[in-house]
Amino acid sequence: MESQLAQFEQDTGHQVAVLTIPTLDGEDIEGFSIRVAESWKIGKKGVDNGVILVVAVKDRRLRLEVGYGLVGVVPDATAKTIISDYIVPRFRAQDYAGGIISGIDAVLKVIKNEPLPESARKKDSKQGSELNSIVMFAITLAVFGLMAFASTGNRRRNSMWATHGRRGP
Repeated sequence: MESQLAQFEQDTGHQVAVLTIPTLDGEDIEGFSIRVAESWKIGKKGVDNGVILVVAVKDRRLRLEVGYGLVGVVPDATAKTIISDYIVPRFRAQDYAGGIISGIDAVLKVIKNEPLPESARKKDSKQGSELNSIVMFAITLAVFGLMAFASTGNRRRNSMWATHGRRGP
């Protein structure tokens, strides 16, 4: 994997690294991974085009820390998909090396603007269709709510006119 990552850096200029540790000793993985990325100087200075996968084996914690230069390419949602679809299933089967390799391969593909395998795309499109259904439902409720408000608004206006001693138009 080390030679693969070195070749990837040479080809693209992006740096990808992996750190596996036994435990965080109670430390927060987010803060720890940021400190490691800064200490190791992952990504080019001023560009921040690096990604580091940190795995704390005994703590059962992992994180993909993405530099600001690659956040547009590997946003949080994509990082979470890589973790949940590529790394975690292998880790659950006690195949830590396979999970790391699978996750890093997915990161490299995303950075090279290659699509993730079909299973991830189906999941993303399913989430998209669920979101579309929710949006359509919300729009429908809003339209019916406006229609109901408009019909009761005339009655309220008439009653308000009457309360103030005037007659409606």
